[in-house]
Amino acid sequence: SPFTSAILGEDPCGLLDGLETSLRARILRGDALAWAEAGRSRAGAGHADMVAAPLTRDLAVSDELTQGLLQYCFRADLPLLAVRALGRVDGQNYLMAAVERAGDPQWLRAAERILQQTRSSKPVWCSAETLTYAVSQIRKGRHQFRLLLSAFLARIRRNDDFYSNPATLA
Repeated sequence: SPFTSAILGEDPCGLLDGLETSLRARILRGDALAWAEAGRSRAGAGHADMVAAPLTRDLAVSDELTQGLLQYCFRADLPLLAVRALGRVDGQNYLMAAVERAGDPQWLRAAERILQQTRSSKPVWCSAETLTYAVSQIRKGRHQFRLLLSAFLARIRRNDDFYSNPATLA
């Protein structure tokens, strides 16, 4: 897309020609405000990859746009870019999708990043159903689900009050 070419800071094929000249020049210079302006404009509509360029350059990107990029990464199978997006937004709702794909080491990194984001007392993934599913997948030889089992066990070991948060393994 036009915005993917701008990741390199150049536009050899004139793919950004549809943008206003000053906005185009600002994007090519890496201006974070220009990226945000283009992202909210009609030109940026439907181009989730547009957020990738400023994100990979550590420029300011809104959480809303980064969340859209994360969704795009899961649809388009882009694990390395997903890991970058997970540095900015919460990915708890994508954990199971990442673990399902974690036979690929790059998706395993994404799943590990999501597990590191756990801040609530009871994360979304911390349930009997998820644990049961993880154990059944491990029995089927899908060893990437050991990541979830290890996370469950680590939570149990860290918990000082077993009566307020009991855990059972079926």
